[in-house]
Amino acid sequence: MTEPKADVALLTPVPEEHLQSGLETCTIEGFVAFGTDASMVLSELKYLVDQEHPADILFYASHTSQEGVRYATYRARFVDFDGAVGGRAKAAWAKYRPATTATDGDFTGFYLVRDFRLLASPIPISSLQKRGNKGKFKSSFHPEGPIIIDTPF
Repeated sequence: MTEPKADVALLTPVPEEHLQSGLETCTIEGFVAFGTDASMVLSELKYLVDQEHPADILFYASHTSQEGVRYATYRARFVDFDGAVGGRAKAAWAKYRPATTATDGDFTGFYLVRDFRLLASPIPISSLQKRGNKGKFKSSFHPEGPIIIDTPF
């Protein structure tokens, strides 16, 4: 994957089981779609990037018993964001949902990614820059929702 040209990226928590299942979905379908209730954040990301200025998403495996330093362990390229219909992905994106999300609740929107992969070297969240060059995250910080950050690439 070529490095992104946007000056922003997204750091977002997703349950580990959905990340692992998402790898399978992306291998088969070429894309994977994750749900979110942070539609304002994803709408802002969509506004900040375009085809000529793509952005990456770094994923933090949430809902784990991980103690100590937190790491972003997966990376993908942002493709698009779209609102939900009745809490579900629109028909065109439904096939890109990880199999483990079949029993998930409703979401306000979904974001589509490509080139989804496990990072060879996890990135400590404390090494990531808050958006607008406002310093790095504390070593104890773990995201509870998507956050637009300065790109680390």
